[in-house]
Amino acid sequence: MSVTDPGAAADGRASTSLFATWRLLRASSDLFADHTAATFELLVLEWQEERARVLRLLFLTLVATVFVLLLIAFSGLFLLAMVWETPLRIPVAGALLVTFAAGAWLAWRRTGEINLSGSQPFAALREELAKDRALFRTQTQESDR
Repeated sequence: MSVTDPGAAADGRASTSLFATWRLLRASSDLFADHTAATFELLVLEWQEERARVLRLLFLTLVATVFVLLLIAFSGLFLLAMVWETPLRIPVAGALLVTFAAGAWLAWRRTGEINLSGSQPFAALREELAKDRALFRTQTQESDR
């Protein structure tokens, strides 16, 4: 008959439990690292997309601004040249100033509307982080029970 040591059996279970816990921690840390890398990759991708969109918008805005300024300047000069020898030159110059001021004001308002109605940058990343936060909260609440 062999007599087993109860302390040795408890140590064996403890070391098995310790190794199981270690494997679980290692697997979850790998999962966490993979998830963090995927989230970071999404952040980088959205940053690149947003940067490209803003650069395209800036370039097109600069080109449009140059052409609009040239159009306004030459239109005003042409109109003033047409009425220069008539008594209408002062009222036409005033009308041009009012028209240019109204156009600038409308363009400024429209720019604000476009800026507010634009896409929300990093929307997918914020959505994923919100899902992660909700999942973490549910898991911590389950573990507290």
